Amino acid sequence: KLSTPEIIEHLHVQDSERVFCVYEALKRGVDHKIIHKITKIDHWFLDKMQHLADLEGTKTIVTIAHRISSVKDCDLILMLEHGRIVERGTHEELVAAHGRYWQIYRKQLGLQSGQSQGYTQASETAGGATDKTN
Repeated sequence: KLSTPEIIEHLHVQDSERVFCVYEALKRGVDHKIIHKITKIDHWFLDKMQHLADLEGTKTIVTIAHRISSVKDCDLILMLEHGRIVERGTHEELVAAHGRYWQIYRKQLGLQSGQSQGYTQASETAGGATDKTN
């Protein structure tokens, strides 16, 4: 995790992660004038980003997604099948449970064997995975 001075220094870098750096700087209270001077980002846009940063942690956001990568950082994930909750927990808890979420996660990552994620063949069998192609 970068310190505030490192975040400010990274504002000078023009890469695909710059907007995230601006957001982090706003969350840490870096003045809009400093960010604008470095990035030349419009003040109106900085105000909108500040509003989002201020809301973070104060609102409940419901995300509906088919890609696990879209929800893996959520505080709580509800796994639905046919309109019913079949699993609930954090990403780490659901992966460790080796249930339906875990199966979909592996499929979306294109894993044929869980070994690249620290799983063994024994844990795949215990988790109920039937794909034995290696």
